[in-house]
Amino acid sequence: MLKSSVLVCCLALSAFAFTRGAYAMTPAGELIQNNATVSFDMNGATQTVQSNTVETRVAELVSFEVGVMTPMLGGAKAGAILTYMLDITNTGNGGECFVISQQSSANVAAPVELVAVHADSNGDDAFNAATDVVVGDGSCGPQIAPGQRVRFFALGRMPEDTSVSRAELALHIAPHDGGPGYGAVLPGAGDAGGDKVIGFNTDAGAARMWAQASRLVVSLVKSQLIYGRVQAIAVTGDVITYSLQFKAGGEGLVKGAVVSDPLPADLRYVPGTLNLDGVALSDGNDADGGQAGDDLVAVRLPDQVAPFEHTITFQAVVRPQSS
Repeated sequence: MLKSSVLVCCLALSAFAFTRGAYAMTPAGELIQNNATVSFDMNGATQTVQSNTVETRVAELVSFEVGVMTPMLGGAKAGAILTYMLDITNTGNGGECFVISQQSSANVAAPVELVAVHADSNGDDAFNAATDVVVGDGSCGPQIAPGQRVRFFALGRMPEDTSVSRAELALHIAPHDGGPGYGAVLPGAGDAGGDKVIGFNTDAGAARMWAQASRLVVSLVKSQLIYGRVQAIAVTGDVITYSLQFKAGGEGLVKGAVVSDPLPADLRYVPGTLNLDGVALSDGNDADGGQAGDDLVAVRLPDQVAPFEHTITFQAVVRPQSS
C-alpha cells in the first residue's frame, strides 16, 4: 500500500512539473544515454566493470497557454473593423505552430466576424498591417519555440445590425496537427521519432473577447444668413453670418473635438465675430479654445459626455477681386 501511494505521488508531481515548468524542460527528441560502473578490489588491484548503455528518447510534450490582452473593446460602430490581441506561449518542450479559427457560440446572436489574423513579426506587441505577417484561414502561424511567447492580432468586423449592443469574438486555438484529448500518448509522433504527449485540453485553446457597441451619434450642420436673411446669393462686400451646430446624442464621451472651417479665397473673416454658444471667443490661439484668421476659423471644445450641443457663429465678408 505504501509503495502504491508513493508511485501516485511521484506521477502527480512529475505531471505538474511537466506542464508548468515547460520552459526549463529537456528539449523534445533529445537522446539521453546513461551507463553505470562498478569498482572493486581484487588481489590488491582495483578493478572496474562498466554496464551496458541504456537510452531514453525525451517525449515531445504539446502544451500552451493563451492570454487575452483585449477582453473588451468599447465604442465599436456597426460594421467597423476591430483589432483584438492575444498571446500564445509555448509551455511544451518542442517547437509548435498554432491554428487560430473562429468558434461559433450558441448564445451569441450576432458575433464579431473574424476577417484576418496577423502574427507580430518584430516583437513590438503593436499591430502594423504592413509588416505583421498574415496567417491564412486554417493555416499554421509561425513556429513558436519552447518558452517563447508570440502576440497575434485578430481583426474582426462588428455586426452591421445597429440594434446589437454587445458582440462576441470566440476563437479556438490549437496546434497544427490537433490531437486527441489531454494525457494521450502518440507513439513515434514526436520530435526525432519520440513519443508525443498531449498536455492540454480544449479549454486551454478557448479565447473569448467582446465588443461594446457605440451609442454615440455625432452631427455637424452649417447654415448661413446674409444681412439677417436666409439666402444663397451675395455680392462683393456682403457680410455672411455662419452658424455651425455641433450635436452629440446617445451615450459616450466626446474627447478632443475641434470644429474647423477653412474659408475659401473669396471670403475674409471679420475679426472679433467668433462666438461659442453666444459667448465671444478671442481670435488668438489661447485658453478659450477659439482661433480665427483670414482663411480659417477653429474652436477646440472641452471633453464632454453626450448628449449635448454647441453652436459656433462667426462672420465673413465677400472679398472684392482686388483684395
